[in-house]
Amino acid sequence: MSSAEPVITDNTAPPEPAALSTPEPVSTPEPASWRESLSPDLRNNPTLEQIPDIEALAKAHVNVQKLIGTEKIERPKEDWTDDQYAEFYSKLGRPADVADYDMEGLDIPEGLPWDDGFQTSMLKVMHEAGLTSNQVKKVLGGYIEGTGGQFQEATTNIAQARESGIQDLRNEWGKSFDSQIDLAKRAFMAGAGENFESVAGMTLQDGSQLGDHPSIIRAFAALGGKMNEHGLVGGSASRTTLSPSEASGERNKLLNDSDFLAAYTDSSNLEHNAAVKRINDLTIAEVGSG
Repeated sequence: MSSAEPVITDNTAPPEPAALSTPEPVSTPEPASWRESLSPDLRNNPTLEQIPDIEALAKAHVNVQKLIGTEKIERPKEDWTDDQYAEFYSKLGRPADVADYDMEGLDIPEGLPWDDGFQTSMLKVMHEAGLTSNQVKKVLGGYIEGTGGQFQEATTNIAQARESGIQDLRNEWGKSFDSQIDLAKRAFMAGAGENFESVAGMTLQDGSQLGDHPSIIRAFAALGGKMNEHGLVGGSASRTTLSPSEASGERNKLLNDSDFLAAYTDSSNLEHNAAVKRINDLTIAEVGSG
C-alpha cells in the first residue's frame, strides 16, 4: 500500500446561494387632515370643514382680506321699517330725490308720444321702489324701445291705409277728384268754423285722423255738393260781385228756401254757420253800395 494519505473525494454539490428576498411593501398611512395640526378648538370648527387643504385656506384668506375696509350692506329683513329700507336703498345708490335721477342718454324717438306727466309719476314709483339711475334708464329705455317699435309700425300702417283710401277715391271720382276734395274741405270748414284744423286732426280709434279718413272725405264731399246747390260753399257774395238789387233778390230767394231756412234758424244744424254767413254777406252787399 502506498504511504500516501488517501484522498477522500466529496461528491456532494455545493449549496446554492441563498436567493435575495424582496421586502414586503410598507403601507403608507393616509395623510392626516391638515386640521390635525390645529388646536382642538380650531380643528373642530364647522367653518373649516368645507376647506379641503391649505391652498384652499390661503385663497379664502386672500378673498377675506380684499373685503376688509369695504362697506357692508345688510340684507333686508321682513320687519324692516320704511326708514331702514330708505337707508338700504341709499347704500345701493338710489338718489336722495326723484329730481336727482340722471336721465342723460335717455333718447325719445322723434314723433313718439311722450307724456312728461307720465314720466314724472313713473319716476316717483321707481324711486319708492329703490331703483338707481342706471336701473331707471334701463326700465324706461326698454319701455321706449317697445313702445317706439309699436308706434312706428302703427304709423306705417296708418300711412299705408290713408294712401290706399285716397287711391280708392281717385279711382271712384276720376277727373272730378280735385273738385270733390275741394267740396269736402269747404263743407268741413263750414261746419267746424275756426276749429277746422283741430277738428280735422282728431284721432280716430284706428289711429287715423278725422280729416284724412276716406269715409269722412266722401261724406263731406256729398254734403258739400248739396250745400253748393244753395250757394253755401261757393264764393262769398259781396259788393264787388253782386249789385244791391241782385244781393237782395238772392237773399229773399234763400230765405224762401225751406232747406236753407232750416239751416239758418237752427243753430245745431251743420250748415247753420255757413247759412248765417251767406245771409250776412248778401245783406252787406245789398246795403253797402246804396
